[in-house]
Amino acid sequence: TTTSSPMGFCSNLANDSRCTATSTTLTGGTYNVTTFYIESGRTVTVPTGGTALLINTNGDVTIDGTLQANGGAGGIGTSVGAAGAGGSAGGAGGSYSNGSIGGGTGAGGGGTSYVNGTGGGGGGFGANGGKGGHTSGGTAGSAYGSVSNGGSGGGGGAGQSGVTAGAGGGGGGRIWITTNKNITISGLVAANGGIGKTFTGGESGGAGGGGGGSGGAIRLKAANISGGASGTRTIAANGGAGGGSN
Repeated sequence: TTTSSPMGFCSNLANDSRCTATSTTLTGGTYNVTTFYIESGRTVTVPTGGTALLINTNGDVTIDGTLQANGGAGGIGTSVGAAGAGGSAGGAGGSYSNGSIGGGTGAGGGGTSYVNGTGGGGGGFGANGGKGGHTSGGTAGSAYGSVSNGGSGGGGGAGQSGVTAGAGGGGGGRIWITTNKNITISGLVAANGGIGKTFTGGESGGAGGGGGGSGGAIRLKAANISGGASGTRTIAANGGAGGGSN
């Protein structure tokens, strides 16, 4: 996706229909724009499962609201956590089987003992992920920390006979913003990993929870980066929590 017009979600582009909603979506892709602005109180979400968001401009970038490309939460079994835009999905939970490994370079391993219903490992990115619960839990995802990749998915838990384990969370997405002028952020830019699914029981036996997805990549390149009038800004690429086991 490319465009050469200003892009805003806000009062400074009154003719843009996206400015009428408090929350809106921005499909991943490459946007070449004259300026980029998100008004305070507005949330712009890059949908899961798509490509990374790359904003290129020769003008100022102001983010007073929220720009997010987070990974999705894991569900049960094959309902894996969706990849954040430019990231990788979580692994499936097992049903009388071991869990599946998550996606991506730092993927968390699946739970390796369905007899014990062990948990999936967390995805790695800037640091290693966490090992899944139990001695036979999924391996921790390895750190790789490349801004050219989004986050990695957590592994799925292992499930005993008759039960289905939790799936891993998706890795956070990838956001690049590049300008030769100023980036001012008084709001939030986020590429967090999705949480792994907790196995809630209800059947005989036990199953492991899914591992959390790793945080993704945020790269800001500008002549000057500041936190706005308040001096505060939040840039977050946190890993998702792993799901509990039963």
